Amino acid sequence: GRRRLKELYFLKNAGSAAIFVLTGFVYPLAVAPAIVSTGSLAALIAFFVPFEITYEIAYDLRDVEGDRAASPPIATYPVAHGPEAAVRIIHALLAIASLTLAGALGLGAVGVREGLMLAAPAVQLTTLRSRTDPSSEDCTRLTWIGAGLLVFYLAGTAAWSTAGLPENIFLR
Repeated sequence: GRRRLKELYFLKNAGSAAIFVLTGFVYPLAVAPAIVSTGSLAALIAFFVPFEITYEIAYDLRDVEGDRAASPPIATYPVAHGPEAAVRIIHALLAIASLTLAGALGLGAVGVREGLMLAAPAVQLTTLRSRTDPSSEDCTRLTWIGAGLLVFYLAGTAAWSTAGLPENIFLR
């Protein structure tokens, strides 16, 4: 009667996003408190949670045949709703993440520096190309492209700061 966490796909994905928020936001702020507005923090979390879940669903798409073949089948978005629906969910989550960050940028909750992260959903959408059957190589590529974007972002903001330019530019 016991179920694996992966079988509770909504909880698995929400748990993964929660761990990302803890390691990406809560822990760094606890270790080295910074002056970050509540609105900025909320906007970034609202961006990253749906964005992170898209990775989980993409990896589930990669594993769909094995998850279906398991006895009993492992319920993931692609298994429970079909690969096409899983891709639509990914697209919807990428749109939610992008609109959230773009809205926060337009409202002045985040600056242009954070707005640069809008490139990540666009790159992910381009990388997956609406695939319902990403391979392990596709998923690995997606992960490394995401890591590369993060390194580029961090190096770029460090170079920007070293050049003595303003820490951030707010549109409002």
